[in-house]
Amino acid sequence: MVSTLLKTCGVTFVFATTGFSQNLIPTNPGAEAGTFSGWTVTSTSFGANQPPDPLNSATINQDPNFLTEGTHSFFLQDGSANTSLRLTSTPDNRAMISINTDYQLSFDAKIIGTPGYPLFQIHYYTDPAGTNPPGQLAYDLSNPGSFSASHPAANGFTEYVINLRFSSSNPAPPLYLELDFWTDFYASSSSQMYLDNMRLTAVPEPTSAGLLLIGCAPIILRAARKKLARCKPQPAILTRS
Repeated sequence: MVSTLLKTCGVTFVFATTGFSQNLIPTNPGAEAGTFSGWTVTSTSFGANQPPDPLNSATINQDPNFLTEGTHSFFLQDGSANTSLRLTSTPDNRAMISINTDYQLSFDAKIIGTPGYPLFQIHYYTDPAGTNPPGQLAYDLSNPGSFSASHPAANGFTEYVINLRFSSSNPAPPLYLELDFWTDFYASSSSQMYLDNMRLTAVPEPTSAGLLLIGCAPIILRAARKKLARCKPQPAILTRS
């Protein structure tokens, strides 16, 4: 009985926390589709009369030495100075998040070469189509200190972590996040960028898991007491022969 209840509470706990571990990036967050589905690649020029560099290229990598999870990763090659390559989530691939809720965004990146300013941006909209002017957050990939945290990952990648929370004292509609990677925002040099394992998850409040376990405790205790009562030795009854 007790073991059954423990298992039941464990299953309840797993189901309750599954929503927090769900990846909120809707489509192809690690190139596992084998295509750029859900993403747009743009070659951007800087300076007067600078056409997009024909050496710029974007492909889906399948070399296991240049990924951290699964069998694919995104590969961007910035051909030369004065141009940059961008990978941006499409409007239908924007992640919807709630106000006054904690989230964690992470991705693995590997940069080869000497980029001037490899940049990651988050554009956030209040409507799904993104027709209103977005707000923006920017992070320098060459400066891990600009992120909430960074960790070494497989194959020479770095895992970049951003803790996100958009707050409002009044009821507010959800936000829609567009992810935007630049090989070199200032287009001052050439470089290569591999991207893999993008994740956006809700972070459970510290009290949520605790309250769930506390709720299970009385049930487990009650069942344990009943089991002990059944197992308690009965006093011997003496009879005269």
